[in-house]
Amino acid sequence: MSACPLVDCHTHTSFSDGHASFEDNVRAAAAAGCRVMVSADHLTLPASMDANCEVQVTESDLPAHRLAFEDARKLAAQIAPELELIYGFECDWYEGCEPLVERWSQDAVVRLGSVHWIGNPGDIMAGAAGTAGTENVARPDTPDSLCGWIDDDTNLHVWENLGVHGVWERYVDDWCRACESSLNFDVMA
Repeated sequence: MSACPLVDCHTHTSFSDGHASFEDNVRAAAAAGCRVMVSADHLTLPASMDANCEVQVTESDLPAHRLAFEDARKLAAQIAPELELIYGFECDWYEGCEPLVERWSQDAVVRLGSVHWIGNPGDIMAGAAGTAGTENVARPDTPDSLCGWIDDDTNLHVWENLGVHGVWERYVDDWCRACESSLNFDVMA
């Protein structure tokens, strides 16, 4: 009985919230005998959700991100020709995100859907985080709010204000809405 090939559909780089480069990921995948690796850096977010650009590929970095991926694909062809490297993004779902996600992920082969933010995302049409004119966009995740990142300790207020049951109830509801959205994610995380 042969072993199943190793497939990694959820990798990040230092372009978003990872620590490695595309090349580092290719070398690690090749060493592990990985056959398929999907790039899934966190896609661009509105300034209302991540004003400090801490967890995403900023809109201005999208071209450099793609170029770095293509360089890594060339490296993969040299050191591990059996490794298929696929360009994608982890796309956070939040209320009203569809046109933004479609625009920012237009070059992606794979869209991995996820939910990290629950509740009101604020004025998402004010612009992408890190773009000129978005420095003063209001964040809706104030300490008395019922919205914010559920996996970030700077937003513990969400857990305190909603309780564990309330957070998970909203998360499951948003996750189901993401699955049903017009984005037709290729995979959900």
